[in-house]
Amino acid sequence: ELKLPANLRIVGYAAFEGCGFKSVNIPSGIEEFNAEVFASCGNLERFEGDLVSEDGRCVVINETLYSFAPAGLTSYTTPAGVKKIEFRAFMNCGNLEEITVSDGVEMIADEAFDNCTSLRKVTIADSVEQFGYGVFRYCHSLEEVDYKYVSEDGRCIVIDGELISFGGIHPDCDDYKEKLQWIKANGFKENVSGEYLSCFEYVYEKNDTTLAF
Repeated sequence: ELKLPANLRIVGYAAFEGCGFKSVNIPSGIEEFNAEVFASCGNLERFEGDLVSEDGRCVVINETLYSFAPAGLTSYTTPAGVKKIEFRAFMNCGNLEEITVSDGVEMIADEAFDNCTSLRKVTIADSVEQFGYGVFRYCHSLEEVDYKYVSEDGRCIVIDGELISFGGIHPDCDDYKEKLQWIKANGFKENVSGEYLSCFEYVYEKNDTTLAF
């Protein structure tokens, strides 16, 4: 158990990453809460305090979800009142198989679900309009995305012709080249790079064109 001091105002980046706490008390006076504070804390069961969701599973400050307590869960629905899921909020939650992003969320930040290796299905509310890069990076088990901007096969998120996510793609897969051909055949832009470096870790270069996955 960890009880942070009542006069604490700032919690630094990755401050307790990988620690084995089962519960953490979050003081109400915190003014700045950085990313990855409790990343890779697989034993973490609940948070306590005023800056915590009703189910005790999330740190939520100013309508932004910063941290998640994953222990014992294979599926989860984000709490009401959240507008943004912050950078790496669910990173390394290796037991999560299904996630539902609730109505009201407007943005999912960079690498929010990075390395959720068991994640198979994602349901995203229609309220979400903005995605950071690498949202589902290393989610190689991802099979299905339920979202308003999803392709017919349920694999891709495509917004204004830009490929935002492709479930389970990996350059070592036998059908990697087939997927590249499929992407081109279905009319997606080839300049998915730079600010459009979307939900993939890997970059494939062909004919001086960069495709980011």
